Amino acid sequence: MRELSLGYGALVTGRRDPLPQIVLQYADYAVWQRRWLTGARLAWQLDYWREQLQGAPPLVELPLDRARREDGEFQAGVVRWQLDAGLSARLRQLARESETTLFVTPLAAYAVLLSRFGNAGDIVIGTAVANRYAVETEARIGFFVNTLPLRLRWRERATFRELQASAHKAAVGAYAHPYVPFDQIVDALQPDRSALFSPLFQTLFTLQNVPKRERALPGLAAAAVELERPTAGATFDLTLSLTDAGGPLYGALEFNAALFDIFTIERMAADFRTVPADIFRTGTHL
Repeated sequence: MRELSLGYGALVTGRRDPLPQIVLQYADYAVWQRRWLTGARLAWQLDYWREQLQGAPPLVELPLDRARREDGEFQAGVVRWQLDAGLSARLRQLARESETTLFVTPLAAYAVLLSRFGNAGDIVIGTAVANRYAVETEARIGFFVNTLPLRLRWRERATFRELQASAHKAAVGAYAHPYVPFDQIVDALQPDRSALFSPLFQTLFTLQNVPKRERALPGLAAAAVELERPTAGATFDLTLSLTDAGGPLYGALEFNAALFDIFTIERMAADFRTVPADIFRTGTHL
């Protein structure tokens, strides 16, 4: 958007293109990564993932409405909602009290929700990272994103604070070892593979908190438009996305419509909203 604003503004006012020459391309990054991520550096990264994911459950138990099929379609559906201002504020308060981030607290609440279907005490949830750690990559066009598996483990009758600590540990550890592409992690771990579900995890969690920027397009009024993807492929069984714009949190559950009816996902979305409320009402024990 910054480049579009600068380029359009220069075009309509007759000025020179103000954007600097592109020195680094995505292909350069790909070559650098292939050369850099080798030997002891690669072994150190992979050793972390082997240790973290050894013995992890291969499948997240979910309330499927239809059996998995090898030739099943992956059409996506989505359910959206808004958390009320009070509950959003309490989630932020929980994060501050436990000295974690707003990412960690809903991640822990999501683990509670998923564990109620059968994975109590041990669950792997994926998350996406921008993977633009070098300054030179910040403004480059290209798919730098990587996917990381976060394994949360907690004892029976644990407190929510303990689960937050597990989520925090998993996130910090993953962010310190983000460089190995996900497919290489799978190759290194050699989990039992199935055509029925994706390896290591089947559900994703993301928190979108990129600040909104004004779009300076001379003579034009521009606004963001949310695009629906009702016929696009669902990459995972479930993807929970939260958006933090400073006020109430917005949530979206994207789901594989070949496995779930929309009524099931609506119920899960309602259940997710009750997890923090239950903790506030009944105490901190799960």
